[in-house]
Formats: sequence, C-alpha cells, structure tokens
Amino acid sequence: FSPSSSPPERKRRKRDELHVEIAPCVDDQNSGMATWVLQKFHVQILQLCEISSVAVRQLAFEVLQLCAEGGLLPPSKYASALIVLAADPQNEVIRKAAVDCMASQTKRYADIVAANAATGVVKAFDLHDACGVDVLRSAVLSDTGPEAVECVHAHLFTSFRKRHRDAFLSSLLRYFYQEGRAAQWLREHREKDGESARSPFPFLGHLAIVMAHVPYTQESDVLHVLDGCRTAVDLVGQSCLDFAEAQRSLLQPEKRSTHSAKGRKSDRWSEATAKPDISVELWLCFGILCILQLRAFLCNEYGLHRAKLRRLAMRRSGGDTHQAKLLTRREPQSAASVAFRQSIAAALQTVAPLWEGPSAGAAATNSRRRALEELCAALSRLMREADMEAETDENENVCGSRGSTQRKSRGSRGKHSAAAAEDDKQTGQRQYQQQRQQQQQRRVLKQRRRRRMIEEEEEEENSSSSSSSGSSFFSSSSSSSF
Repeated sequence: FSPSSSPPERKRRKRDELHVEIAPCVDDQNSGMATWVLQKFHVQILQLCEISSVAVRQLAFEVLQLCAEGGLLPPSKYASALIVLAADPQNEVIRKAAVDCMASQTKRYADIVAANAATGVVKAFDLHDACGVDVLRSAVLSDTGPEAVECVHAHLFTSFRKRHRDAFLSSLLRYFYQEGRAAQWLREHREKDGESARSPFPFLGHLAIVMAHVPYTQESDVLHVLDGCRTAVDLVGQSCLDFAEAQRSLLQPEKRSTHSAKGRKSDRWSEATAKPDISVELWLCFGILCILQLRAFLCNEYGLHRAKLRRLAMRRSGGDTHQAKLLTRREPQSAASVAFRQSIAAALQTVAPLWEGPSAGAAATNSRRRALEELCAALSRLMREADMEAETDENENVCGSRGSTQRKSRGSRGKHSAAAAEDDKQTGQRQYQQQRQQQQQRRVLKQRRRRRMIEEEEEEENSSSSSSSGSSFFSSSSSSSF
C-alpha cells in the first residue's frame, strides 16, 4: 500500500473489496432450520395471536407474514390466525396490515381461506373477550367512514365468491343450533376449575351482530341466510320450547307450598341444572332467539316481507337464478341497526340468570323464573309464526296444483258440466284435507332431509378443507425451498 494513504482510506478500500450485500429478510428466513422451527412451534405462535398484549400480537403477525411470503408453512396452518388479527379490536395498524395480507392469501388460496373462515371468526371473538372490550359493540366497526356499521369481518366476506360466501354463512349459522358445535365450544372454553364452562351467550350475540352487519351485495345472500334461519327453527325450535317449558315447570310455585316442598322444588332445579347436557340446551334456546331477531332484522332492513319472500321462493323453484343487486343502507347509523343491537343486549341480560345455576335465595329463583317465562313466550311466538308460515305455504301449493289441474282439464275438454265441476270441487277438497292431515308427516321428513343435507355439507366442508390444505398449497408453491 502507499505510505501516503491514511488509515481511514485503507479501511474504506478494504470494506469495498468485500462486496457485502444485504439479502432480503424473507430469503434469509427461508431455510430448512426456519421451516423446522415454525412447523414445530407454529401452534404456540398462533395462540399468541389471541393474547391481549398488542406488542405480542405485533410480533406474532410478523412471524405470520414471513410464513405467508416465504412459504414456510401451508396456508391452512395460519389462515384462521390472519382472520383473527384482521379483526383486532385495539390496534388499527395490525388490523389493516392483516387485512392486506389476508386479501393476498385469499387471491392465491381462496378454498383454504374459505374453509378456515368460520374458525377464524370464532377465535376472533376469543381475542375480543381477552382484550376486555364490549363484544357486542366490537362486532361492528366504530369509525364514521364508509365502513361504519359493517362487521369487523366485512373484508373477509367481500373477498369471497358466491360459493364461498354461502358456505361461510352456513357455517356461522350452524353455531346457533347444532349440538355438536355447541358442545365443542363449551369443551374448549372451560373455566380454570375445569368443571364449569363460560357463558356462551355473549359469543352467540356477537355472532348474530356479525351476521346482521355483513355487507350483503346480492339478494341471494340474504335469502340464503333466511333459509338457514328457517331450517334452524324447523330442526330445534320445538325441542327448545319443550325444554324451556319443562324447566319452567320446575320453578312454578305449588298451591300448598311447605318448606319441604320448596326444598324438593329447589332440589329438582339443582338436579336438572346439574345434568351435563343442560348447557347445550340453554345454548340452543338462546341461539334460536338470536336467529329470530336476526331474521326479523334482515327482512326489515332489506324490505323482504312475506309476500316478496314467497314470490322469490316460487321464482327460484321455477329455475330463475336472477340475482338482484341490493341498495346500500340509508343511514350510516340506522335506527334499525341500533335497535337490533339493543335487542340482542336485552336478550343477553334476560337469559343471563339461567347460566348462573341454582343458588339459594328467593331473588335468584324469581329471576330464573322470569327468564324462563320470557324465553317460553318468545319461543311460543316463534313456533306459532313458523306454523302459520308453513300452513300458508301448504295452502298455496295445494291451490296451485288444483288450479293447474283444472286449467289442464278445461283446455282438453272445453267447458265442464255442472256435475263435473262439482266432482272437481269435491276432489280438490278431499285432496286438501288429505294434505292437511299429512302436513306433520311431511314436516318430519323435511327435517330429516335437511339434517342429511347439513351432514353432507359438513362432510364436504371437512373434505375440502383437508384436501385444499395439501394439494392447493403444494401445487402452487412446489418451487419454494423448505
């Protein structure tokens, strides 16, 4: 080296000769060791997405970003966690970044994200509950922009196609009335003592508000939800009413009440509430109440009265698949939306004493009795409306079939004689009476068919999620280095 060169110049020349280049972060992490670490500890990382600490969730999201961009994990492993972070109730930065990441993943792996969408919504409630926010208010965005009065999962819903939207809505509706999903949620949300489960009523109320404020873009989406609501009422409505009436009878005061009789009455309530399946029955009762209010809100908000619903049902049964665009809501904070959230909160407060279990004192017994009376009244009104609606449909079907038969006969033979017309009238009346007598049997068969259809949909959903998690990801990322 030249003796005239100074030490800083020599250091700079030596540093330039090294040609050091900073590699991208993703390429740095995309190695066999990183893949092994994430595959081994990804469950713990996903659990951190439901922690109340914002800093911990931020670090967990950065790890999920590396997995998504570098292909370190299959999308089925972290899709539900992205949905949870996209509904972050405390940090807007995390929420928007997770929404962008989830949107890119939905474009690439739509089937996988759709298969994990319902699970992500359920886990998002756990995050809201862990953060200590009001779960009924947090279901709707609180800003005043164009996204106001939309649920926190609006971006997820709008990113799906029609097929995925229907599957997503059906999966959420099943949480209201399926015993299997209710029992699974209760097992996963045991208290620290391991014996009693947390109250599921806030979760069901949160879910009802989410489904009410989903940004429906087509009339067929709303009709799909209304059909699911009617299916739920047909399947478990009567059984829920019977259960509520049986529980109410246990608390009815007897005419000749003595201390021993009161003790026996309290013991009967304690024995009934000590059964392991009463929690599931209470879940279904409140779920049907939420479905009742959800159906009424959607019909009022989108102008789907009974006559229009019948016309749309006849149009769809005739093969018309036209999907009319829906108008946007009239006000950012509509009175109907506020009233709906208040009704859910009131129902939640009404049935809360039922989950507390038996306790000594006349005040607790009276509160449970009032809750059961209001529950029975609401379920009775619901079943009467369902019976009237089913009877109306049966009458229209009978009148339609009888009218078509008479029109065909008049076209083939000309004018009927008086005797033939009387015979046709009597024949129509006999057919009508026979169909009225067989109405209950058809309803039972209809329920069985719907149960089989729901089971088949669940099997297809499980098979699609398992197949898509393997084939869709590895076929598109076979060139990535693990």
